[in-house]
Amino acid sequence: MSPRERRTLQLWLASRYHRSAFPDEFDRRLNEETGVKERIAKAFKDSGAYISAMFFDIDEGHEVPRNGAADTYSLYITLMYSTASDPSEAFDVAQKTADRIEEIFSSRCKVTVDGVESWKWIELCGIDSIADDAITVAQSQALSKWHGDHISLRTDPEQPVFVDR
Repeated sequence: MSPRERRTLQLWLASRYHRSAFPDEFDRRLNEETGVKERIAKAFKDSGAYISAMFFDIDEGHEVPRNGAADTYSLYITLMYSTASDPSEAFDVAQKTADRIEEIFSSRCKVTVDGVESWKWIELCGIDSIADDAITVAQSQALSKWHGDHISLRTDPEQPVFVDR
């Protein structure tokens, strides 16, 4: 095994067993029902050097059983961007990525019936960007980190990993 392959395996194993747990039904909807998961991964393809984490707040932290497409999860997303090299550029990239994520959710989770628009499966209630040096400990503890190790580890060259640091 090459040093790069070993590092990739170590990062993958570390993130695999130390990650936020989302409700199984939410994961199923994000992946199988809507296809949003893979589209989000593509939205981060070129932004890995600037965005260091994405946090999900599902149903304001309450576990609510969901049943059917009309019984939506409410989702707030926070993108945390890096201030290490070029904070202005990182902010711009985070804003563009946030716009793309909004488009993804709108196209995959909104329906119009008789002229009335509504959400199904997952309702994206909001998406914000925040600098890594501006997020408080309380904020970070109230949110669940969405791991994108499957995104960053498959790129060449490897991007920074969305894992706990």
